[in-house]
Amino acid sequence: EIAHIAEQSGIQSLVVHGRSRACMFNGAAEHETIRRVKQAVSIPVIANGDICNAEQARNIMQSTGADGVMIGRAAQGQPWLPAIIGDALALRLNITPPDINTQKSAVLAHIQHVHQHYGEKQGVRIARKHIRWYLQYFEGGLALAKQINQMQSAQQTLAALEHFYDGEIQNLQKCAASAIAA
Repeated sequence: EIAHIAEQSGIQSLVVHGRSRACMFNGAAEHETIRRVKQAVSIPVIANGDICNAEQARNIMQSTGADGVMIGRAAQGQPWLPAIIGDALALRLNITPPDINTQKSAVLAHIQHVHQHYGEKQGVRIARKHIRWYLQYFEGGLALAKQINQMQSAQQTLAALEHFYDGEIQNLQKCAASAIAA
């Protein structure tokens, strides 16, 4: 009913999340409602909820008839994820995350911008959640995030991140050298 009202009011498209406010972030997103909304209107409908990879995006689009997907929390710490999923859905071949050097550059630039935008004191605090999201995918990353939460300066924070990523890069290089030697 709300989708019909929106369409009749001139809305050009809708994003429908498969979870109610009461659910918060618990349980799996429900996609049947998205399918029913898509069938009820002629405007584009975008599906949202529990989409973390291209396979999930493809499955949700097929099961609901949605015209596209919106990536939410899964992109936290992986700002390249929507592009990867978009490439996969468009059947382009570039469907891998950026290499660790590119990730390092993106993370450092992002955190520097946060510090600059909000000022050092507030920027250091605000950046902490983003840093945690970035580091959660690495062994030892959450331990570093806890240490960074105690830091008060932008310089300390950026130095710790740079040191961490440099260590990850060295580990990857050692693994590659070992694989070549074997």
